[in-house]
Amino acid sequence: MALVQSATVATPIASSFLKEAESRVAKKNGYTRNQGNEFRKRAWWERFNEWGSKGKNLQSCIRGHYESSHYVSAALMREQRALEKRSASHAPVSIWDSYKTNAHFQARMQRQDYVRTRMDLLHDQDHARRAAAVAKGVMGLCEMTSAPTGFTYRMVKNLFMHKMSDNRPSHKALTAFISLPIGMLSSFILMLSRAGAADTLQKVGGKLLLSFAAFSALFGLASTVSASISQTAMRTIDLKPDHKAAIEKEMANTLRKINKLILHFKDKPDGRLLLARAMNRYVGADFRGGKIQTHKKDQMPVLIEQLEAALEPETSPEAIDRNLVKAQQVIGDYLGEVPDPPAGASAWTNYQHRKALQRRELHFATLAGLVEHGDIQLGTINTSPDGKTKLNQDSTLKESAQDSRTWMEGKAQDLNTLILKALIAPASSLDRLIGTRWAKTLKYWTDADYENIRKQKLADPKRAARNASKGEYMSQNIHQYGPITRSLIILSDTLHAINYNFVLAVNGSASRLFNWAFRTVQGMLTSDPASRTVCSSAGRFAGGAAVTAMYACGVAGVADIAAMTHSPFVTSVGVGASKLDILSTGTVMTGIGTLAVIALGLAKLSANLGGWNGNLQPNRPNVSRGEKLKVI
Repeated sequence: MALVQSATVATPIASSFLKEAESRVAKKNGYTRNQGNEFRKRAWWERFNEWGSKGKNLQSCIRGHYESSHYVSAALMREQRALEKRSASHAPVSIWDSYKTNAHFQARMQRQDYVRTRMDLLHDQDHARRAAAVAKGVMGLCEMTSAPTGFTYRMVKNLFMHKMSDNRPSHKALTAFISLPIGMLSSFILMLSRAGAADTLQKVGGKLLLSFAAFSALFGLASTVSASISQTAMRTIDLKPDHKAAIEKEMANTLRKINKLILHFKDKPDGRLLLARAMNRYVGADFRGGKIQTHKKDQMPVLIEQLEAALEPETSPEAIDRNLVKAQQVIGDYLGEVPDPPAGASAWTNYQHRKALQRRELHFATLAGLVEHGDIQLGTINTSPDGKTKLNQDSTLKESAQDSRTWMEGKAQDLNTLILKALIAPASSLDRLIGTRWAKTLKYWTDADYENIRKQKLADPKRAARNASKGEYMSQNIHQYGPITRSLIILSDTLHAINYNFVLAVNGSASRLFNWAFRTVQGMLTSDPASRTVCSSAGRFAGGAAVTAMYACGVAGVADIAAMTHSPFVTSVGVGASKLDILSTGTVMTGIGTLAVIALGLAKLSANLGGWNGNLQPNRPNVSRGEKLKVI
């Protein structure tokens, strides 16, 4: 008997789910929605801009939350199915009767990714819970010190204008012109060394130059050590009844969405092709079945074929319940094809068993990641072409996943909203006196649904002419503009992406490389899934250390670092003849940001001078070049 018998356990699926899932599957293949049900290949600059925005700690924590949940669900289905097959009678059996002694299930629950956003699971393990809390808190300090200019910038933006979208031209201008005073703060301190007390202030200035990256590395190391201590101190997890119900609900939610996606794509060749390619990035050739195309990468994974064969059309609540049970059995059998090692097996045999099982669990986690992912759950995917779909913000998850940096940035937003609401009353009096509409504007800015209202206005065809010269509209509807205007829009967006995601986050960019390396090595050598949160902390440590070493340039003593050369815009790093003049972060950001604003201004001018061709629908890509795939 399956563990979950009825779909009533699961949360009802939103009407926008299939469009979100389609977009997710297409995105894994490098496609984006063109119009209606057509998908086109994304341009290089679209992929570059998106890639640059990834890698933040909050994103790693949320991705780890869903991924670890999928591994727990996989373990639950495998062990439950194995119990059912071993049962001599047809009496109901449940994994919950023996979960404390099931090493595989316990190992999946004890992953740091799983407990990081579910601290209440460690209700009877003080040492493990405290160490995990320290790891989470210290990681927030690491995020602050890894990018002090970026953190200060976000605080200023959230405090004074947090309603401003990152894609709006005003954000690009703010990035350009607020970065200089923030980035130059340390430079002005260093300049004081030229006015007297040079030796002392040079030492202070040199330490200041290296301190942020060094502290980031130390905090990253402390977070990694704390997470490791938590993992080591963790004992058998004792689940309360509400914990078991929550785990079953998460599994039911995932399976309901998987079933809906499989049935949706079942009779659509182009959709199945996208699904196969999205899966086969992590599914080896040995686990693929029939071909839907001649190329190897287009072979359909066996797991998908087995689910397609087992599921029936969901035409009634009873059919939905039957499909939920069948999915648990199919996935449990698929994972159970890896037999348990015999008693007394060698360590190498046990390792090979765990590695083979983890490989199959990855197949399920990959499939589940197409329907449950931070991009879908937190509303960062365009869920409908008309822009009227509301963002699906999971506030509970964001609250449990946030660190001290994101907490402070959120409080700055709350303070901004509080100030704006307090100004509504005096603004109303002013409006009555001089006939302005400030109170209405303030109410609009403080509306909880402000972002959705703004997006709907931006996507309203009746407002196309009014929106045509708005930077955000231009980026989203680049096909409506002439070649010169399009080139300027792409230039502006790319410069802003470089400025905001690389120059502002040089430490973060270095950390991402190490994060990826740690996850890759851990996935190759160990028999357990790589922990995104722990690897993120380790990546911050290695990235911060690398940036510190780069800044130090082999300096033996901080006192020998030349604090400044000719101006507050240039920092000189190094010893003697090996000195290297580098522009400060604030100066570089101001220069690149200014170019981005100029390019956007020229794009607006070009649009107003005839560069906008009207509210055109996206052109169909060239079918012969294989750029279009119709999903529905």
